[in-house]
Amino acid sequence: MCIDYDTDTTDILNWLEGDLQAAVERRVRFTFVFVHVPPYCEIWIDGDAWLRTVLVPLLVRYGVDACFSGHTHEYERGFLDGTYYCVTGGGSWLDFPEPYTVDWPHITVGGFTSLGDGIDKGLVNEYVQVVVDGDVAECRMQAFYPDGAWRGTLDTFTIGRCDNGNGPADDLDGNGIPDSCEAGSQRPGDCNQDAKLDISDVICLLGFLFAHQPAALPCGDGTSADAANIALASANGDARIDIADAIYLLQHLFAHGPPHALGAVCTPIAGCPATCGP
Repeated sequence: MCIDYDTDTTDILNWLEGDLQAAVERRVRFTFVFVHVPPYCEIWIDGDAWLRTVLVPLLVRYGVDACFSGHTHEYERGFLDGTYYCVTGGGSWLDFPEPYTVDWPHITVGGFTSLGDGIDKGLVNEYVQVVVDGDVAECRMQAFYPDGAWRGTLDTFTIGRCDNGNGPADDLDGNGIPDSCEAGSQRPGDCNQDAKLDISDVICLLGFLFAHQPAALPCGDGTSADAANIALASANGDARIDIADAIYLLQHLFAHGPPHALGAVCTPIAGCPATCGP
């Protein structure tokens, strides 16, 4: 989610929380927020006090995985209350004249902490590359020399989907495990989440496949590519969700065919809500 520098106050007060809540409801794998001025910074400015008061609590509540900023022309990175804070402003000229400000305890790379190789204050030309592979996002700070020659990957941090989930808003049972990452007890094939397996689940699956009703499957991120939904809805066990699974369930229900690949009783499926007894 990108917050416009010219309208950042309006954006944060008017629409940001609604979008963050929607991300929780969709059970997205990762949430990244981009804002020009960093909430925390260690050279030139100490960050932005208003952002620390208003924005940061939203990042915590909704489990934002990383907040990327610029404004200062340098690199810093830290981790606080489930969120990575990354200042990546090294795309052009660097803030060599600017003084140190606050040594924030959670900023552990750049700023007051040398990057090595003679790089102090995080003063290096760089950009951050984010590579998402399934349930893991790897963030790589790629450094380069002023002439454009590559200098190397000088910092890397990795985010797991369930490390932070979607924050307290994704932990309604308060057990410390993100609801979207818990192995909820499910009746295999239960598309409509009524804890039973019957013709209505076949209709639900066909509706999802061909009529976008429902628009999302009940587990994970709601898509047919999500591992939790594959476990729940791929009745024939081929790790795909398609019409063959609807036919497979019909044969099981009405022609004495074999049960769902996971069996016929309630079973825990990671990334699904709990809808039936253990």
